[in-house]
Amino acid sequence: MNLRLTSGSLVGPAMTAASLLAVALFTSTASASVVSASDPFFTIRAQSGANVGIINVALADVFSGDLDGDGDNDVFYWSVVSPTPIYQGVNATSGNVVATLVSIVCVAGRNNVAGENRHGIDVSFSLIAGSQSTHFDLISPLLSFTPSSNASATTSATLGGTDQRQSDFDNGGIQITPSLASGFAYSTEYNGGSLFREYFNSPLTGGPADSVGTDGNMAPVGAWQPLNTSVSSMSLHFGFDVSANDAAAGTNTYSIVPSPAACVLLALPGLAVGRRRR
Repeated sequence: MNLRLTSGSLVGPAMTAASLLAVALFTSTASASVVSASDPFFTIRAQSGANVGIINVALADVFSGDLDGDGDNDVFYWSVVSPTPIYQGVNATSGNVVATLVSIVCVAGRNNVAGENRHGIDVSFSLIAGSQSTHFDLISPLLSFTPSSNASATTSATLGGTDQRQSDFDNGGIQITPSLASGFAYSTEYNGGSLFREYFNSPLTGGPADSVGTDGNMAPVGAWQPLNTSVSSMSLHFGFDVSANDAAAGTNTYSIVPSPAACVLLALPGLAVGRRRR
């Protein structure tokens, strides 16, 4: 495994053991395929009242690796492992705090399991809203690759959170509201705009000190859906509002293969969704 690290202020200083396991799932056999990721690699946007903070993660600040020795990067990995303020502005490092990015892991790339040439994007995150109800957008890289003919796809996701204002029992509790234009909170696309699956189109609500959570899965879980076309790119988007000062977390897995397949999905160490913080 030949991983390259380019230093950046938002890149985790080292991979945890669990994160190394996630990347190790990209074990591959030699197969000609070109994989690339967009720049910026990942975007996080938070808006609390009139304040807007944006983190654009440059591709140069992402771990990348060539796992099959063909000279091209097959996997891209980015993480934040400790709470990081999202300041007002774009990639600002001081000023008004709009919200807090508690942690995030994103792995995107190709996993050539038994020659199936599977591509995937996995994300796991935790956030805390600002002093007012906060809108969050989490936009994955556009992962591009050598076209997969007769492609099939599968995706699953979780979303939840916890009321953090436990000393104020008149705050109304926690609410997480879908805010994508479609009315959902999670959306997956392929070929630069073709919709695959969307999940979470109902608000999650709970009282003071409550935790809430839900999940969305293919039916049956892990099923592959034929796309009946050649696919050369994929991306995903979380978009939701969180009540003031409350915590939200989510995970997903999204995979595309050249033909219907039954295989183990990419697996990232998910954050505990709906877990009460003390």
